Amino acid sequence: MRTSRVVALVLLCSAGGLGLAACGGDDSSSSGDDVSGVVWQLTELEGEPVPEGVTPTLEYDGTRISGSSGCNTYGGEASFDDGAVTIAPELMITLMACEPPASDVEAAFLTVLPTVTGFEVDGDTLSLSVDDDETLIFSSSS
Repeated sequence: MRTSRVVALVLLCSAGGLGLAACGGDDSSSSGDDVSGVVWQLTELEGEPVPEGVTPTLEYDGTRISGSSGCNTYGGEASFDDGAVTIAPELMITLMACEPPASDVEAAFLTVLPTVTGFEVDGDTLSLSVDDDETLIFSSSS
């Protein structure tokens, strides 16, 4: 009789644990699929709005990022997975001369972009962060 109570208790606890695990999954993490296939336009850079007429963008194809840095184009290897992002420290960049404010935005953008470590997609907003501080905010333009 005592053995059947222990078995019943173990089965009850196991079933309850499975139910909690199934219901308690972390749906808040963003995946690379949330980022790829979209043209993201930078709207905020380190807490400041991007000046009108300057349009840095980011596109992700599953293994690489590319886009406009405000004046020049850039590209490089990247991965977006489970809320974490890794961007190659050495991006390929064209070298056209740019006038302010595009040159200022470009310099700041290309300095911060390779240092980001986290990301979140919320609707049509992509946030890239360094140490949990949102530094680059994009909005979907497609």
